[in-house]
Amino acid sequence: MVEVTHTGGEENDAFDIELKNFPPGSVIAFRVSLTSSARAAIALMRQNLTLFGFKMRSMSGSNLRQSDKDAGLKAILSRMSLSALNRALFRCHEEEADEHHGNGAYDIPRYGRFVYCGLQGLIPLLNDVRVNNDLGHPLCDNLRRGVWLGEYTAKRLQRHPSTKDLGLWFEQLFKALEQVPHYLRPCYFDAALCGAYNLVREAVWQKMNEFVQGGSDFLRALALGTVAFVGDCPSAKLPALSENIAAPLPPDNIDMESGKRVPCPSSLAAAEGYRSSP
Repeated sequence: MVEVTHTGGEENDAFDIELKNFPPGSVIAFRVSLTSSARAAIALMRQNLTLFGFKMRSMSGSNLRQSDKDAGLKAILSRMSLSALNRALFRCHEEEADEHHGNGAYDIPRYGRFVYCGLQGLIPLLNDVRVNNDLGHPLCDNLRRGVWLGEYTAKRLQRHPSTKDLGLWFEQLFKALEQVPHYLRPCYFDAALCGAYNLVREAVWQKMNEFVQGGSDFLRALALGTVAFVGDCPSAKLPALSENIAAPLPPDNIDMESGKRVPCPSSLAAAEGYRSSP
């Protein structure tokens, strides 16, 4: 009545099922399970999600301990300046394209570019998808088709010295996503990205004074806005500062063209690009 044919390769447990001589009124039941690679990938993603406070269980049902990657991420964020966190969270398409010669905001077919190249560009979309359970959204379709968005997030951060370590951390976080079944990718991507975003956002506030740290949600949101509009933009540099300037000195970074460390004071000039963003 049933002919099962293995159509996958050595690493792909795919089968075709063909019903033969199946008379009307017949009933058949199939028992299916995830492939070994998919189970391993989901187990790794669940373990990673514990560092964001999620209470996760293994495939066997036992509780998972919090991942030790939590300390690594917090250490990376503690070393980043507010200018570097601006790069991780924000930056519009024009800023990114100007600095990296053509690279810009991620573009989703049937939707368009994100408003921001950083993590903040994803959050409103993920919130809408989650609230409305809109799995037909172009973002979900893009995630099901491939892991390009995770790769973009990691590679973009790795291009600049101030965010390179964070980019490498994201690369490890999303490495297992490729083996996760395509219909589960939006769920796990949302949980991982939003969890990381919350920690990055908290790192921003921890670098501000106690008035902001202990303030209301509205106050903290306003403080986050200052990071959005003040950043390092190589094509809009401030005039050279005096060598006699008193501490605290502005942050410095490695110039990507000369390879030398140069002062990179943040400027409101970086906000000019936001006027042209959607």
